[in-house]
Amino acid sequence: MYLTQEEHDRIESVARPAPIYPLWHRTMTGFEMGSPSEMPYLEGYKKSMGMDE
Repeated sequence: MYLTQEEHDRIESVARPAPIYPLWHRTMTGFEMGSPSEMPYLEGYKKSMGMDE
């Protein structure tokens, strides 16, 4: 059995670590320079910081 996207997102959001330096700084100042493999991780931090669009 697989998780739905909604189930995955709910689990990921409660398990996401609190934004700590340098990750919050990277999200706020260098987000657009993230590598393709780094972007999902930075997106999570962006959501944790209330910056999701």
